[in-house]
Amino acid sequence: MLAILDGHHALYKVGRRLEERGMVALLQPGLTRASLNDYRLGHILDALFAANLNTVFSAVALKTLEVYAIPTPWLHQDTTTIALYGAYEDEPQTPGAPRPAYGHSKDGRADLKQVLLSLGVSGDGGVPLRLGVRDGNRNDSVETPGAIAECLALGLEGVRGIVTDSKAYSRRTLGVCLEHKVDLITLVPRTCAVRQALETWGQQQPALPLLLEKPGRTRDEVPRRWHGQSVLRQVEVEYSDGRIAQEALRFVVVHSSQLAQQQTQTYAAAQGKEAEARSKPRAAGASPVVRLPARCRSSYRRV
Repeated sequence: MLAILDGHHALYKVGRRLEERGMVALLQPGLTRASLNDYRLGHILDALFAANLNTVFSAVALKTLEVYAIPTPWLHQDTTTIALYGAYEDEPQTPGAPRPAYGHSKDGRADLKQVLLSLGVSGDGGVPLRLGVRDGNRNDSVETPGAIAECLALGLEGVRGIVTDSKAYSRRTLGVCLEHKVDLITLVPRTCAVRQALETWGQQQPALPLLLEKPGRTRDEVPRRWHGQSVLRQVEVEYSDGRIAQEALRFVVVHSSQLAQQQTQTYAAAQGKEAEARSKPRAAGASPVVRLPARCRSSYRRV
């Protein structure tokens, strides 16, 4: 693992890299660098794959939680993509193996095929608990509900909820959490009607309660404040039997003074650039062009 993270992926380099770090003796008493040759490591990788890597991985992770008594009140779930180089067959030869395919590349390499890596960990930066490698064109909205169900199926004690990013917000994800009676902390996407309605509601309030206050990052910076309030709203959820129902869920509307200041500065800078562009003389006969700031353009497209 250290050799891989260091970027030395070739198997014949693993033994040397571990010896340089004094880690060979930690693997097994009496082990030498010569024992960690590419032929032996290749057989080990084949054996791990045949045994189901996800099962082996989870067993090691669960043992770690038990030995070190690591609490798991909140499980964090996320996905990323792994770009692949070279030629790959359209269909994998091994049943259940992920299919490399073109999809939404999260590292900006849309020209390469990829696979999707799904990972669940015990808290922010905690112990990895489960992983899954999926087809390269698998959508996050499809992967996330199944990944959450797999995390909860581990049977960990004291699990209160799941933390994910906005990709997790879907009817099926909400249904999974309701079925397992766990909380979900995520950011509702801007495209969702419930977020747009709640933003409008928040702007109409004379004042929201102060939730958190932190000092500025510098001596001259004003304190950072977060005001907010929780509200109940009816939204659609999808249960495992395919049933769609309206359920009352709790949302937290938050106003960040720091984010509001950043948006104001960005908007003012965009206005300044537009004013400068319009003040420049145009060539004779040229048609006037009105350029909207980025924020206005995105709003216009939504309308």
